[in-house]
Amino acid sequence: MTAIPAQRLIFSANVGRSGSGYLAKLLGSVPGVDAGHERLPAMVGAWARRVFANGLEESFEARRIKSCAIKAELSISESHTYVDTSHMFVKTFADVVAHDFPAEAITVVSLRRNVIDLVGSFFELDEFGPIRGPWHDFLQLPTSPSSRFRLDLDEVESQFDLIFGYLVDQHIRVEELRGSAAPWTWVDAQLEVITTIDGAQELLSTLGLVAPDDLQSIVEGRVNEKRSEKQLMQLATSEDLVRQRLEGFLDRFWGRPGVADFAYSQKLVRWGRES
Repeated sequence: MTAIPAQRLIFSANVGRSGSGYLAKLLGSVPGVDAGHERLPAMVGAWARRVFANGLEESFEARRIKSCAIKAELSISESHTYVDTSHMFVKTFADVVAHDFPAEAITVVSLRRNVIDLVGSFFELDEFGPIRGPWHDFLQLPTSPSSRFRLDLDEVESQFDLIFGYLVDQHIRVEELRGSAAPWTWVDAQLEVITTIDGAQELLSTLGLVAPDDLQSIVEGRVNEKRSEKQLMQLATSEDLVRQRLEGFLDRFWGRPGVADFAYSQKLVRWGRES
């Protein structure tokens, strides 16, 4: 593949419903930044199902189509920074990015959201449930053979177990990526923080970007893009129910690799220990 232009690349490491669309809008408000959310090819659908079924190695060469698309955009862009915020980065194209682009050009924003709100959003959208079919195109069941946090079918008591198992799997994958040989620049961000003026300014400063004059309107203009879809689903839940289900999950799987680390990373209180 041809050499790439000397431009900076920013990606996000996050699960869905964590605010990556807002992150793209925030970064894209800075002059000289070409930002997009789940840019094409989005690496969902057949790409994702192939990875979930066979692992990353089997489709590696084919998935370099993503690198080709990025390079094509870089070749015609006048911006100094290219941004693609996507929950598919860790799952389907971080490995090809690591192979095809210089490590010193890459920054990854590790984006998190309050886990209770996050799981509530997953449930209300029927992720891993029987109604909303499209989730198979972008979410990997923790019962699948290539999951980093493998659950047997008889261990799954509810849809919440599938959601929690998926979140642990993704946490493990992000930590593995952070610990890999590629010396990328990593920046941690919490959605509840970067949706404030001070938090947004701090993130932009950490990334070496200058906040735009209209930063306040961008922060205050954030909307829940899935609200109407949730209303159609009519699967409203409560924080108390999510917490109850989470405690049950932790009780049963605390000793499994990755579970305690996930809990501590989310600043959860466990058995009287304060995070």
